[in-house]
Amino acid sequence: MTTSIWQRPSSLRVDVAVVGGGIIGTSTAWALRQLAPDLRVALVDAEHLAHGASGRNAGFLLLGTSSNYASAVDTCGRDRARRIWAFTHEAYALVQEVAERHDIGFRLTGSLIAAGSAGEADRLRQSHALLAEDGIDSVLHDPDETTSRFGVHGFPTSLFVPTGGVVDPARLVRALASESDAQVIERTRIARVELDGTSVRLSASSGSSVVADRVLLALNAG
Repeated sequence: MTTSIWQRPSSLRVDVAVVGGGIIGTSTAWALRQLAPDLRVALVDAEHLAHGASGRNAGFLLLGTSSNYASAVDTCGRDRARRIWAFTHEAYALVQEVAERHDIGFRLTGSLIAAGSAGEADRLRQSHALLAEDGIDSVLHDPDETTSRFGVHGFPTSLFVPTGGVVDPARLVRALASESDAQVIERTRIARVELDGTSVRLSASSGSSVVADRVLLALNAG
């Protein structure tokens, strides 16, 4: 049996190849489009865009680290904690901009941390004070205010940050890929990464390949 030329493994030549079609990969392709629109970019994924954790998470858009601000200051230092907050605030603003152009299920809700113990309540009070010193709005609620506003009981205090929201993460990933103008190559599992002269060749298990000047691996470490 002969093989049609249309069925033979193909080879694509680009300037940048991004392996991984999640939030990191599509955000990188999107940023490259803003910085250098003439670059030829390919997005390669073994399954499809947003197949992994980037399309299956809760879609919370929270500022700062995963802990409260006081704990972030203790862990990272005041300056770094402040810069992390500013970085996530900038990312949040960019998502809002994308939401103006695409239906990605974005809703502005703010975010709430409820203390489950007296110790956690102290940390939230410290966070509230530190945030105020750094010019960041937040509202500290006592137990009665927490119950009346949010319908929950038994929490000694809570801290509300008005900047925050939710988004459909899979739709966000697809919107970023669309705006990046990258060539999206799905269902292509990369089996080998090797030098090809001054370039890098990504060889897929199907026999096709992508050759690029630069390669970024944006893979889920899990």
